[in-house]
Amino acid sequence: MNRHAFSPQEPDEEPERTNTVSASSPVSIKMDWANARGIPDEVITVKRMARHIPDWSADDIAAVVEQLTIFTETPLACKGAECPFAKRCPLVHFGTVPRWAIDGRPCPVEIVEAFRHFAGFVRALDVSPLEYATIQILNDLVRMLVQQRRCDQLIQNEDPVEVMVLGIDPKKGTPIESRKPNELFVVQDKLRTAINTAYKNLVASRDAKLKERTALKGETDAASMMTSLYDFVKRNRADPPAEGAADLQEG
Repeated sequence: MNRHAFSPQEPDEEPERTNTVSASSPVSIKMDWANARGIPDEVITVKRMARHIPDWSADDIAAVVEQLTIFTETPLACKGAECPFAKRCPLVHFGTVPRWAIDGRPCPVEIVEAFRHFAGFVRALDVSPLEYATIQILNDLVRMLVQQRRCDQLIQNEDPVEVMVLGIDPKKGTPIESRKPNELFVVQDKLRTAINTAYKNLVASRDAKLKERTALKGETDAASMMTSLYDFVKRNRADPPAEGAADLQEG
């Protein structure tokens, strides 16, 4: 779920009818979660995805989506009011869960969140739909970002340290306590480390690709320059006059 569009609501705070999923990237996706007409075949259609990744065709996007798990396996299965994030869910608030996520479909809010991240990276890093390795790194990175968001939301009401009462001190009559880090904070830290690693791999992959493109462009430019120079010389070369030609002309 998205920290920008679906921030924690106060009990008396009314969420907007139309929520916007946005980020520091240019990607901004508006979803009318209050719309209760029918059940959508897709939360975000390929045609709509193409508007947010303008350098990719609809066919490119359809082919890439088949390689991804961030829209099918990463999102939580919708449990409606039983979801641990139900208090923040616009579908629960507007009573439109049956429209968007009937029969335990993947959470549409997290699908939008995943696409926002994916489209943002594709646009910011100029990723081609043919770059399979980079797309798989993105798939993994976006998966962890969605999971981290869940963890962040759960942690908001948690203590960083878990206290367990093991018993009572027979002499003092006071509780014997055991303290350990809250598991959610441990998971959060592991996710952050993994996200940083995935991001470094992504940046390294883009740097390598950029160097490859620059080298290839340099070779192409050099070859083109030499060809142009050769053609110029050939067109403008003045052939020396034949021996004795001047005398014959004078005679």
